[in-house]
Amino acid sequence: MRYLRNIFISRPFLLVEIIITGFISSFSQISYENYELVWYDEFDIDGLPDEKKWSYETGCSVRNSEFQYYAQAREKNSRIENGNLIIEAHKEPMNGCNYTSANLLSKKRDFKYGLYEIRAKIDIRQGSWPAWWWLPNSGGWPRGGEIDMMEYYKENLLFNVMDGNQKWTSVTRAVSSLGGNSWAEQFHVWTWEWDSLKINLYLDGTLMNHYPLANANGTGPNGENPFRRPGYMLINQAIGGNNGGDPSGTTFPVKYIVDYVRVYQAGKDTTPPRVVSVRGSTAGTITVVFSESIEKTDAEKLSTYTIGTSEINLLSVKHQEDERTVVITTSGLSLNDSHQLTIKGIKDRAKSPNTLDSITLEFSVTPESKKLSGRVIGNGTAYNGNAAVTYDKAIDGNISSFSDCTGDQVWVGYDFGANTTNIITGFRFYPRSGYTDRMTGKSFEISTDGITWEKVYTIQTDPVEGSYTTVSIESTKPVRFVRYNGTGGYLNVCEIEFWGYSAVPTSAVFFNGRRFSPAENRSLLYPPFTVTIYSLGGRKIFTWKSSSGAMPVQLSKVLDHAANIHTSLGQIYIVSIGDLHKTKIWYRTIHRN
Repeated sequence: MRYLRNIFISRPFLLVEIIITGFISSFSQISYENYELVWYDEFDIDGLPDEKKWSYETGCSVRNSEFQYYAQAREKNSRIENGNLIIEAHKEPMNGCNYTSANLLSKKRDFKYGLYEIRAKIDIRQGSWPAWWWLPNSGGWPRGGEIDMMEYYKENLLFNVMDGNQKWTSVTRAVSSLGGNSWAEQFHVWTWEWDSLKINLYLDGTLMNHYPLANANGTGPNGENPFRRPGYMLINQAIGGNNGGDPSGTTFPVKYIVDYVRVYQAGKDTTPPRVVSVRGSTAGTITVVFSESIEKTDAEKLSTYTIGTSEINLLSVKHQEDERTVVITTSGLSLNDSHQLTIKGIKDRAKSPNTLDSITLEFSVTPESKKLSGRVIGNGTAYNGNAAVTYDKAIDGNISSFSDCTGDQVWVGYDFGANTTNIITGFRFYPRSGYTDRMTGKSFEISTDGITWEKVYTIQTDPVEGSYTTVSIESTKPVRFVRYNGTGGYLNVCEIEFWGYSAVPTSAVFFNGRRFSPAENRSLLYPPFTVTIYSLGGRKIFTWKSSSGAMPVQLSKVLDHAANIHTSLGQIYIVSIGDLHKTKIWYRTIHRN
C-alpha cells in the first residue's frame, strides 16, 4: 500500500517548519485540511480490477464515432500489474470494431462533492484519447452535465465543465508547452475539487479551470443545478473517432497507466487555527497571519495579545478583509529588535468553533512594507488584439483600466533587476467588475531566476467587487521576480500590487562587510546566550538558545554550532549573538574552521 494522506490532515509540525525556514508557502494551492479519505484504489493486487469498486461499459463505438470496442473484465484490456491499473488498447477486431479497449466506471458508489485525485501516465501518440471524467447517476446527457477532469487528444490536454444546456467551459493546454514526449513519459496528478460553490480542476497542483457552480443553476433536470447531484467517475482509453485522430500510423498497444484513484470528503472540522507567521514592522505594526479564517470579535480584543516587554505598547487591533490576518498597531518597535508575542483564545469559523488556547512566538522587526515596482514582465494575448487590455494594464496603477488576456501562459509581474532583490510580504488586488470569478484559484508567485516559480498565495474565493483586497503572507526569501499568474483561465483584473521591502540592508550594524579576526573568534561568550540568524534583508530565519552553564564558550564554536544545526541556509546571512552581558554581536557569514 502506498502512502495515503492522513484521514484528517492536521500537521502539528507545520508551524515549526515555517518559523525555522521562512520559505514555506503560507497558503497551499489545494488544501486537504479536515478532509477524510473515504474511497480509494491503490491497484496493489494483480489481476482484474476490483469488482467491488469498478464496473464496465461495453459496446462498439459507444460515442463520438470512436473506433474501439469496450470489453468487459478482459485482462488484455484492463488489468492490475505491478501496482498499476493498465487500460490497454489493441488493434484487433471485436464485435464490429477494429480496436479493443476498456472503460471502467465507479458506479459501485455514488459521489457528491469532495477532492478527487488520479495519478496517471497517458499515451499522447496519434489516435489516443484517454480520459478521467464524471457523469450524473440520473438525468441523462446532456441535462445531467459532464465534467472532464482529464482528457487528451490531438496534442492537447483539456479541462472541461458542461452544464445541462450543453454549454462548455473549457481550458486547453498544449502538451508541447509542458515538455511534450518527456512530459508524457512521467506520471502526473490530476485533482478535481468540488463543493457547493465551485469546481476546480488541477494538473500537478496548478489550477487549470475554475467553474462557479452558480453558472449552471437551472440547467439540469427539473430546473436543478446538475452539479449539486451525485454521480460517478469513468476512466477510459478511446481510440480515434471525432477527436482522437487517425491511429493507423501508431504502433499498438496504447496504454493508459493509473497509479491510484483517491476520493476525500469533508469531515468535521476539529483543528484549531494555527499561526502561520508573526512579523513586526518599523511602521509600528505587528502582522499575524493565521492558517484559516478566524472569528472577528476575539481577534480584535487587545486582551488576546500580550508582548513580552514593557517597552512596547499594544494600541489597537484590526481584523483584515482576508479574515485570516490581524494587524496590531503599536508604539516602541525598532528595526532588528526581537520580541515575544503571546496569543490566546483565537477561534476559527467552523460550525463548532475550534480555539487556539495559547501560543508564544518570537518575531523580529523588519523594514516597513511598501508597494514595489520594477520592469514589467508578462505573457498573454489581449482579447481581440485590443491594445487597451494588454497584460501591463493590470499593474498600471489605474483601477479604471483592466487586462483581459488569454493563452497557455497568462501572467504579469515585475523583474526588480539584476542587482536588486525584495522580500515579499503581501499583495493587493482590485477585480474587474462582473468578472471576479476569473481571479478565484489564481496565484501569486516568486522566483529568483525567472524560470522556476514558487506559489506563495492562492485566491481561494471570489474577491469583493469595487474595492481592493489586501493579503499578508509569511515573508518570502529575497527574490528578483514576482508575478500574478492567471494560467488556467484568464488574466482579467483591474489592478495588482506587490508589497514588500528591499533585501539590501540599510542599517550599518547589518552591513559592516567584514569577518571577525582570529582573535575575535576566540573571544568568550557567557551563557546563557541567544543565537539568531537573519537574511540580509533582516528576515529572521531561526533562533537558538543555549543552556545556562557556568563556563564561557568561544565565539568560533558558537558560530560553527549555528551552522551545523541549520545547514540549509544560503551563502550570506547575519548572525546576532546576545550573551549574559546583553551585548549584541553581528556576524555577516557563518564561520567554519
